[in-house]
Amino acid sequence: IAAGALQNAHLFESLELANVNLERLALVDDLTGAFNRRFFFRRLEEEFHRARRYKFPVACIFLDIDRFKPVNDRYGHLVGDRILTEVTEVLRGCIRRTDILARYGGEEFSILLPMTSQDGAAVEGERIRQAVRAHAFGADVGPVHITISLGVSGYPAARVNSVEDLIARADDALYQAKAEGRDRLVVAAD
Repeated sequence: IAAGALQNAHLFESLELANVNLERLALVDDLTGAFNRRFFFRRLEEEFHRARRYKFPVACIFLDIDRFKPVNDRYGHLVGDRILTEVTEVLRGCIRRTDILARYGGEEFSILLPMTSQDGAAVEGERIRQAVRAHAFGADVGPVHITISLGVSGYPAARVNSVEDLIARADDALYQAKAEGRDRLVVAAD
């Protein structure tokens, strides 16, 4: 009986560990270790509803690595993946513990900034842009110059009545930053 109980305890422990790993996989991007898009949306919904209820600000930043395809083409996807991981580390070093960094897809990231106005997010976004620009990426292949474009939106703001509005405005601002030449930050206009 004791051997069976011990075996069951080990099995239970293994199942618990597997569940923890599955939960982590459901929330975190495998490559970068940043949160994934699904988790970002869930937290954005929560923070947006909290902001509306208690009249707090909330902001989000969408950012995209500029001209990343040529980096992958020149150095290969393994180096490209390492650079994505390095970018993630630079971003983590710039944000507060309360901010949520997520890999939105490909070379695009999003940052949720609770209790932060649109103007405050723009200041943080500019600091992020400069930190990425100053960092020497891909040290094993020689310094690879990386820049990012950012779009910022916040609540409360005119025409922001939902999470979808907040996302659309950040995405539009990101698109505008890229259209205006990249390596810049654009704040959603009211």
